[in-house]
Amino acid sequence: MTEEGMLSILRRGTTYQVRYASSNPHDLDRQPYQCSDQVALVALLHQCGLESWSSERAIAELRHGRVAVLPIVLSEAQRQTYFPLPQVPCAAARAAAAAPSQAQGSAYAKGQAHNPTLACHERLQVRGSLIPSAGNLTKKHRVVSNGRD
Repeated sequence: MTEEGMLSILRRGTTYQVRYASSNPHDLDRQPYQCSDQVALVALLHQCGLESWSSERAIAELRHGRVAVLPIVLSEAQRQTYFPLPQVPCAAARAAAAAPSQAQGSAYAKGQAHNPTLACHERLQVRGSLIPSAGNLTKKHRVVSNGRD
């Protein structure tokens, strides 16, 4: 299955960082791909099916210190190979679940029961408190529009 998205390329010294952003707003952020030099970057762009003219334009933009942004269509295999989904958030959530009394502000410290069906992003610990998700927003987390609650 193919998916449309955008590649953004940023030059960092002699290396290049390539990021993929899906056109699907519900898709998760993916890990960037690091290219050691310009030859590796051109090879990646060619393997992703980008035409040589587009590659040349991207390299020209990067030489001037700008970010190159390119529309692209990638297969699932290409996305998984070059831009895999990060594994850290769920691992952090499992670690947080294993140590329930880490922080006073956490849901565990407040006596709420552990629910293994919660999504990983709902259990992530940030500075000792849960990241609010759509299901557990309180009044202080809600966006205030036009100065009213």
